[in-house]
Amino acid sequence: MVVAAGALLVVATTINRHEGAVPSGLYEVTALFNRADGIGVGSEVRLAGIPVGKVVGHTLADGYRALVTMRLDVTEDLPDDTAAVIHTEGFLGGKYIELRTGGGGMGTIPSGERLDYTQDSVVMEDLLAKVVAMAKTRRGLDPNRPAAPQVQEQEQARRAAQDKARQEERARKLEEERQQEEARLAREREVASPSPEAPASLPASSESLPAPAATEGN
Repeated sequence: MVVAAGALLVVATTINRHEGAVPSGLYEVTALFNRADGIGVGSEVRLAGIPVGKVVGHTLADGYRALVTMRLDVTEDLPDDTAAVIHTEGFLGGKYIELRTGGGGMGTIPSGERLDYTQDSVVMEDLLAKVVAMAKTRRGLDPNRPAAPQVQEQEQARRAAQDKARQEERARKLEEERQQEEARLAREREVASPSPEAPASLPASSESLPAPAATEGN
């Protein structure tokens, strides 16, 4: 009895795990991804944010692309414009597939057919690399080179520009002082040099004086 009870417990646990990993629905669709990082058998499939199925197959197809098979528990076939998008739960959470319908196409996708529209998984390393490249570009750095030597080069260029500006400012002040000194010396020379005297007027000669008028006699 104990052995039978243990066997029944094992069987029940296995059934529960199986039902939790794979939905009971028979509707299956496939999708091709260039990259399916983080997606494997048992990954969740959502529609409008609601879990509707699981990934039941994950193989490498022709052209070195990932072929993912999804088993869904839905009452209707998906529209033929449905897209499968690999999302991340939060910033560092697990991956899942989100099904997005475009409002209804010209028909539906029968069970066993392939979705025409997919969006690959975003690898966090690639995303961080893009963020770092954008930050480098905003700082005027080359995104294809390490940042540390470029920052050092920028610092050296900044210091060289500051030294050049100080030297130019010092030269300008020296020139102003030289011009002021020359102007001061010129004023001193003007004060020290005597001004030319006006010539003295000559006294009038007696010959040039008019003769006195003669007096008349009686």
